[in-house]
Amino acid sequence: MLACCGLSCEHIPFLKLGRVLDDGSNLQSLYQRQYNDLLKLWLYTEGPTKMLQFCGAEHPHNTHVCEDCLNLLLNEQHLRRLMSISQEKANSLLLSYQLKAAQQCQTTQV
Repeated sequence: MLACCGLSCEHIPFLKLGRVLDDGSNLQSLYQRQYNDLLKLWLYTEGPTKMLQFCGAEHPHNTHVCEDCLNLLLNEQHLRRLMSISQEKANSLLLSYQLKAAQQCQTTQV
């Protein structure tokens, strides 16, 4: 099971959620587990391009979002930077996620 439908997802181990029944998991447990991962919530709320900017990376114009994700998640230096965020930034990301998820729920209910 993959956390993303993007073309580069197969090349990014972080986005592989697991295999159904290999570890006793089912689809629902694999799906729900990703919501305990701040990095995945950050990808959802801000996207890889903005996260690359957070890392101070040079960003070429006209790249596909999947390329940005590959650049971000396969670069050890970027991952170290992402994992060293402040508690304030983490709290801000969690709030952004909750607001975006609530907005999406309202949109789908209309």
